[in-house]
Amino acid sequence: EGGPLLGSTDKFYGFGILFDTFRNVESGHIHKDISLVQSDGKVIDLSSPRKGCSAKYRYWEGTDSFSADMHSRAKITLRNNIISVMVDKKANGHWDKCFTANLETDSGAYPPLNAGWIEGKHVHFGMSASTGALADNHDVLELLVTKPDMLDTEVQKQIEAESQLSVDVNLNADMNVHDVAQNVIKLAEEAKQMELQLKKFKADLEHKLESLGDNLQATISKLKEAEGESEHRIDVLEAKSKEIVDNSIKQRVVEIEGRMSGSIESRLDSLERRINAKVESVRYEGGSWKWPFIFFALLVAGALAYNYRSIRHINRMDKFL
Repeated sequence: EGGPLLGSTDKFYGFGILFDTFRNVESGHIHKDISLVQSDGKVIDLSSPRKGCSAKYRYWEGTDSFSADMHSRAKITLRNNIISVMVDKKANGHWDKCFTANLETDSGAYPPLNAGWIEGKHVHFGMSASTGALADNHDVLELLVTKPDMLDTEVQKQIEAESQLSVDVNLNADMNVHDVAQNVIKLAEEAKQMELQLKKFKADLEHKLESLGDNLQATISKLKEAEGESEHRIDVLEAKSKEIVDNSIKQRVVEIEGRMSGSIESRLDSLERRINAKVESVRYEGGSWKWPFIFFALLVAGALAYNYRSIRHINRMDKFL
């Protein structure tokens, strides 16, 4: 079951061994390359200090000396509710102690696991992995489960099987037994070396192909993320530009309306004074009232026509902006 605990669920009953190859800034003060977590089935808090150690088991593929056959081994032993972890950093048989802890009394901030907690239960082994922005290609080559007393024996048998030469030769009476034996041993050794080189080449090839696929996937994810950020920035810029343009248009329209309104009022006042002056002049001369009325009507019609043209001019300028 997937989850936030390095790719696994953080709701489990038992213990887990974390192999962390990167020191994050936010958790650097409690970081350990190998550490112990335990739970009673509830959510655990990884920000709490925990048992563990520092161990240089990480082989970075970016170094010139890297090879896919480089690996480390960890020996995890549970006996009488006491867990111990040993590390063979170079897989050469040199084991270093990482830590030893009592799951009941050394749990620290984590819930204790009382003695006998594992008895009568269906035990499951699980492995998971996860990464953040930075990623390495790590492979689990083998998981060996056995009784604690048989662990060293099984590991030694495995080492011997990898280096053992098995030769079955039928000899006849005419052959020089010593010479034939030497030649056979030499051929067997060369065959063994070729087999090891072939396995190494195969492992390197598989590792590089897997690494290439992971890097390609990571690159695609970053490009998609960058594309999403770019689209968001474009949307923000478009919205901001539209807001600036709209505010500018509104301000220009208000300014034009203010200038046009002042000009129209000024002209109307001037027209009104001229009309009044004309009326007074006609009244003083004692002429007929019809001609002043007709002249007044023409002036009003002219003013209305002028106002209509001014409004149409404002609308055209608004559309242009």
